[in-house]
Amino acid sequence: MTAIGPAATAHVAPHDPQVNPTPAGMALARSLVLSGLPAPGWRHASSFAEPSAITCRGFEPNQSMLVETGLAATVFTHAQIEEIVESVRVFQTVGQAGRAWKLTDTALHSCERQTLEQAGERVKRLVPISLQLGMHGTAFRIVASVERGSRHVPVYNDLVLVRNRAAVVLFIFISVGRPYPRASEEQLARRAETHFRPTGARPLPA
Repeated sequence: MTAIGPAATAHVAPHDPQVNPTPAGMALARSLVLSGLPAPGWRHASSFAEPSAITCRGFEPNQSMLVETGLAATVFTHAQIEEIVESVRVFQTVGQAGRAWKLTDTALHSCERQTLEQAGERVKRLVPISLQLGMHGTAFRIVASVERGSRHVPVYNDLVLVRNRAAVVLFIFISVGRPYPRASEEQLARRAETHFRPTGARPLPA
């Protein structure tokens, strides 16, 4: 993926969403990413803003009718065994965000197994996670394992996808040895679902 500057307009690939950042869209995206540490002991690893449409072998839908107006992402790590990735994509209209949310949900189920296997993880199973989310919220876990010397260590990859009007927010919680606490996952996801747009921002069209 290639980073897109705040004044650029581009297609990352022919079937990917268009990228046309606006001040309001970028402000909304930045307001939805976690700004402080999730808990003591965590550190902020990186922040970035780049197109993040998910595609893989066997799943490459045409998303060129969608326009991303805001992008933001952040990564937090803890003791080299836990990681939280949050990415936000703001779209030109609420309707476009709804379409993107459905495509992203399908893409995660279709593509994440391929991504993990390419990274060297042995995928065991995919199970839903019961979180108290809104109507546009979904969560599931991919249980995998990695080799550590002579042992196979379990890796829990929890994916939580929510929508806040024109914004689609994805959390990826990666934890080695034990799952990330569900209560903490739910707290972060609910914040993204219910957070209001920055004061003074114009409402986005439906």
